[in-house]
Amino acid sequence: MVTKACFTCLAISTIVLSIAFISLGIVGLTEGPDILEDQVIKNLPLTPYSDLSSWITPPVPVYLQFWLWECLNPEEVLAYKTPRLQQIGPFTYLEHRLKNNIVFNENHTLTYRQNISYTFQPQLSVANDSVEITMVNAFLVTLVTVLQNDETWKQELLNIVTSAFNETVFTKHTVAEWLWGYEDPILKKVHDNPILGSLVPDDKFGFFYGQNGSDDGLYTIYTG
Repeated sequence: MVTKACFTCLAISTIVLSIAFISLGIVGLTEGPDILEDQVIKNLPLTPYSDLSSWITPPVPVYLQFWLWECLNPEEVLAYKTPRLQQIGPFTYLEHRLKNNIVFNENHTLTYRQNISYTFQPQLSVANDSVEITMVNAFLVTLVTVLQNDETWKQELLNIVTSAFNETVFTKHTVAEWLWGYEDPILKKVHDNPILGSLVPDDKFGFFYGQNGSDDGLYTIYTG
């Protein structure tokens, strides 16, 4: 049975705690924004003395996933039959971002470059990215479109297309090649041609060619 003394002690303790919480609440409402702003000002700006590790290399993993469409009946399609397509994926890559060549400027800005690369993640993928998939020969189709619309280079391009390449509307490459690039024989011929060489930068083709292990330019940002 609770005695009168215990009840009085409990009541006093409750009142004291209530007053303490109310006081903390009032302090938080009045001083909290200033305290928060002070901490942001101290920690947000990037300085040569800051801990830049999580800014240089973001600690949160970022994944990039791809799905590709494979043509299951390329010979029939060339005979004007309806194509049968199968979606294959995901093929998952872990993105790595690394900032380098960091320079702090006098006008409260800094400049840096950023390298972006991707590592294949087999445990998060439907298959290895070395698996071969048959898809539309994107560069050949693009070249045919150019032949139809650009009379300037038409004869030179036509000579290349009709040369001994055995290229067809469909071609087979690994997933990694489709994504990150492979040497295309027609593209190589165009690149090596003294008349057309300036039209293409090199002899590789890929949907994301040049974006794995790439430097995406010089950045200049405010330090905050």
